[in-house]
Amino acid sequence: MFIIKYLDGTLKEAPELDPNNPDRHLMQDVDTVFQIGKELVPVIVLKPKPKQDRDRITKEAAEAKAKKN
Repeated sequence: MFIIKYLDGTLKEAPELDPNNPDRHLMQDVDTVFQIGKELVPVIVLKPKPKQDRDRITKEAAEAKAKKN
């Protein structure tokens, strides 16, 4: 897979690009061509805080709200 960066800063995915015979129309105003070998997908795992931390945070928020009123 290839990603093309144009002179205006835009990026475009170009899966149809042939590196041995590039299309002149496609390569017009091109700054850089990046070849992508791997696609990494970030994985985020959300874990709850321990019960003690949750209780402490809830208590502090309640105290702050009581002081505010």
